[in-house]
Amino acid sequence: MWTKNKVFNRRAFILGGIQLTISAVFSCRLYNLQIRNRQKYETLSNNNRVRITAIMPQRGKILDRNSIELAMNKISYVVLFDGSGKEVDLQTLSEVESKIAKSSEKITALYKRYYPFGSMCSHVIGYTKRQQGINEVGISGIEYTYDHILKGKSGKSEQEINSKKRVIKELSSIPEQDGQDVQLTIDINLQEKITEAFKDHQGSAVVIDVNNGEILALYNSPSYDNNLFASRLSNETWESLNAPSLPLVNRALSYQIPPGSIFKVVVALAGLKDGIITPEEKFSCKGYMKIGERKFRCLKSKVHGYVSLNEAMALSCNTYFYNIGKKISVDSLVEMARKFGIGGGSLIGTFKEEAPGLLPDRDWRARKLYSQWYLGDTINLVIGQGYILTTPLQLAVFAARIATGKEVIPRIKMNETIQDFPDIDVDCEHLSIVRKAMFDVVNSKTGTYKKGLSGIQIAGKTGTP
Repeated sequence: MWTKNKVFNRRAFILGGIQLTISAVFSCRLYNLQIRNRQKYETLSNNNRVRITAIMPQRGKILDRNSIELAMNKISYVVLFDGSGKEVDLQTLSEVESKIAKSSEKITALYKRYYPFGSMCSHVIGYTKRQQGINEVGISGIEYTYDHILKGKSGKSEQEINSKKRVIKELSSIPEQDGQDVQLTIDINLQEKITEAFKDHQGSAVVIDVNNGEILALYNSPSYDNNLFASRLSNETWESLNAPSLPLVNRALSYQIPPGSIFKVVVALAGLKDGIITPEEKFSCKGYMKIGERKFRCLKSKVHGYVSLNEAMALSCNTYFYNIGKKISVDSLVEMARKFGIGGGSLIGTFKEEAPGLLPDRDWRARKLYSQWYLGDTINLVIGQGYILTTPLQLAVFAARIATGKEVIPRIKMNETIQDFPDIDVDCEHLSIVRKAMFDVVNSKTGTYKKGLSGIQIAGKTGTP
């Protein structure tokens, strides 16, 4: 009898222990679910019950100086599924709309960037890229620089949904804030005329209002249609955009080349300042100048005879400027060039593509080439060759400063504070001398670019990179 009770008590003890263990496990699990991890599971529950949708703002427009739209928005339809989006056109949407209604997919109408003038001003405007199938961000040009202004601020909508993902009611809504418009100094009508003039030629053009620094036109050829980037690019399209002609490159801002004979204007001003030359003094040109064992040739090896400063500028006589190079200090040339924005770094500061150029001096040669500055370096520099590099924008600013005698600073955004440009520290009489010489380059019978326009007075200087 005692043995049977002992066995029964043991079994009861074991069974009680098992029950206690199970109760403890369930209690611990309930504690984790209802107390310790309450917030986690409440969030998961709400995610099944509440749908949060971002309300995308409309990107700001980009306008020219006359308020003509250069970048605008068109409605695009995106099918959202599992957090990702796929863009479809209206025809495709109508074909699959019935299927979408029976699924958890959702249709969202978004704004898609559109550029009505395409390649005409694509390097200025740039383009955007859609992130996660929804957000548009600026990648280049004005779209990139002023992305923080153009993109606006997203809104948010919270909706209660049932098990079939259908909306029961709206819980809350924060409205979106559309992006602000950006107005440029560009005149699209002038830009169009320049585009027509270029046709299939390669190059770039920059037009600046010398009075206030406004960039009226900035064109590159070849160009590209920035509307291509609104959708996925095919391999063929991508290859064409990376052709050897470099259609994606903003030549006006990032193409660094020697200024050639354009730099002779700087040399003339430096020579006049240092008293090395006078306007009347003449040098003999035999088609070349021999310095040491090397012959430095004149333009196309032409023999110009005895030429003055004005004649040397109009004829673009290299030999005249070699004579200045033999006597002038490179420090004097660099000092004068910096005053006119040559090779001195970013001028506009609006585009990430803008290159700084290069104005070599004694220190640069010592740091980069580990050698001293030689006379031959100066001889190359006086005709705008050698190591010096400039961009078309820098040359346009240089011309604006020559025309006004002021430190013109370019800008491309309207409604910025217009400042009074300070005078450049250069003799006004010397400026008048080189202006007259640049006028003769275009208008005299012997000028290297005797193609003046009827009824318009033009001054300029030719240059071969």
